[in-house]
Amino acid sequence: MPEQKYPLTQEQKKTRPKFEDIAGDFLEGDVLKNALDFTAFLRENKISDVWTATNSWKANYKGECACHFHIPYDPYTPLAGTGTWVLRPAGWYGGEYENFITSDKYKEIMWASVKQCSACNGRYIGKKRPCNFAKGNDKMIFGKKFENVCGYLIIMNPNGEVLEFAKKWVEAKIQMIEI
Repeated sequence: MPEQKYPLTQEQKKTRPKFEDIAGDFLEGDVLKNALDFTAFLRENKISDVWTATNSWKANYKGECACHFHIPYDPYTPLAGTGTWVLRPAGWYGGEYENFITSDKYKEIMWASVKQCSACNGRYIGKKRPCNFAKGNDKMIFGKKFENVCGYLIIMNPNGEVLEFAKKWVEAKIQMIEI
């Protein structure tokens, strides 16, 4: 039998693991503790983490996505094997969220997490297909203009205030779903 190109992918397609069941295989120390704290927060708020692809999950609330999170594994992804987990809040960053995220501290965290397009064609975030933002876009994010923005806000290894911001973002998304 030929060797599988991505055995982890094949295994996870069968098992559809929960994040906390495999996180310890890839993360350690405070990074692992913070990642598990985030998934505990999701459960406490009745948000299910749904496996979507290898080492990737989306957080669903009433059928709508609140955020995505993953542990890079693909050898072509620069973050693979670095003990990193990545959180990508769902939705765009302004407009309706401005009613829920008013703290300047949180806005600064968000601005620091904006990813500039590097023409990675989706590889940076672990996609196997080209992204829709291959050339980047100019975006107004909470009143600040950013040029050449990747399609995603990327928060790597959130901890402390950044982890609290991520939770606040999810809470804002839940409030918008409830409206």
